[in-house]
Amino acid sequence: MTGQVREYPNSPRNQKNAEFTHKKALATLSNWGYIRKKFGFSNWLLRQDARRTTQLKEISLLVKMSICKGRQNSIYLGRPAPQKLQRPEPVFKNIVIEALKVQAYLQEVPTRTQIDAGQYFTVTRARISQLTRIVNNLPADFIEKMRECTDQNIIKRFSGKTLLRIAVKNENERRNEIEYLLGSKIY
Repeated sequence: MTGQVREYPNSPRNQKNAEFTHKKALATLSNWGYIRKKFGFSNWLLRQDARRTTQLKEISLLVKMSICKGRQNSIYLGRPAPQKLQRPEPVFKNIVIEALKVQAYLQEVPTRTQIDAGQYFTVTRARISQLTRIVNNLPADFIEKMRECTDQNIIKRFSGKTLLRIAVKNENERRNEIEYLLGSKIY
């Protein structure tokens, strides 16, 4: 009984054995044992092709499958999909505390300028000017409340732009805006 034998040209053994040629891959079944012993091929490299039929065959496989949806949909066969990394909750800066640090730095030595403070805190002179405006114009009781505040929602609500926008308004508008953003009276 004779049959064809398939070759796998990209197999590692095929690349190592330069003397293995296409001619030897198309061997008969009678000398297959000789080729296997001589070149050290295992069964997965060359397969017998003598059992081909013209009839259709159905094969059912049961495989564990995981689907990972994201920017690219991925299917993992035989193993679970990797867990998505949870992003840490953002920690917002308390602008009032930064402004109080800048004010304390400037008041330690009266000859210090905003340029010196900008170099010390590694921010621009314009940012130092904004922070001092926030501390000087906002009500003292609000400044004290924000200094002790640890609630991230409130700190997020009173960002640098919001505090600067409030600091530019007159006294009544400032109080109304702060009460509106806090949702309750603080005075």
